[in-house]
Amino acid sequence: MKARPVSISFTDSNLEAIDTHLRNEIMSGNARVNRSDIVRAAILSLENLSSDEISKLIASAKLQ
Repeated sequence: MKARPVSISFTDSNLEAIDTHLRNEIMSGNARVNRSDIVRAAILSLENLSSDEISKLIASAKLQ
């Protein structure tokens, strides 16, 4: 599977949260993790939610 680069926008707090997870992974010994891995993990976690739960998350995450 080949990854394609895309451009997406995050708030500063989103980037801080991603970087916190990134640092935690690196400190736990997973030195090859990057921001894309963190975002992909978040997307995978959506598979455990219902459509309604996902819709509510998207509504709360939308930039105003």
